[in-house]
Amino acid sequence: VDFKKNTERPKAINLSLEDLSSHYDAFLLDAYGVFWGSSELGVLPGAADAMAYLVAQGKHVGILSNSTQPTTKEEEKLKNHGLCKGIHYHFILTSGEVAKSLLLQGALPFPTPRDTYWLFGSIHPRFGSHHQLFEGTKYREVENLDDADFVYISIPHIDGVDQEDPEVFRDK
Repeated sequence: VDFKKNTERPKAINLSLEDLSSHYDAFLLDAYGVFWGSSELGVLPGAADAMAYLVAQGKHVGILSNSTQPTTKEEEKLKNHGLCKGIHYHFILTSGEVAKSLLLQGALPFPTPRDTYWLFGSIHPRFGSHHQLFEGTKYREVENLDDADFVYISIPHIDGVDQEDPEVFRDK
């Protein structure tokens, strides 16, 4: 299936959004760094207008996010920052949504004879609990690492402050 509207590809030099959009019917955007700066920065300058332009032109606009949150939570976050489904994009696919689907199906690509996991870290006060990811699945959290089939590592933080230096977790 050829998803391109025209067979001739546009040249990348001095290409405007209008030029690019005239050649394609669908755009799949990674969130972070493409239109989203961070929780502190929010939507990057000009991104909302560009996304709304594409949707208004009848283009399909999707978002990929590495967030472990369910899609509904990401939609809510974006709406709070002025990006609305149907106006700026059509769908969001988060890694959390994909992981939840695999967990619900019991389809992890490694053996889990006890269906247990151990949480490395703790619940992040700003981003919610890992429990929503495992809720309704056969997997249960255990307190003892030796009783776990796998380790779930969530957002690396200490008391809600995100950490980038792995050394701060060495004792854990």
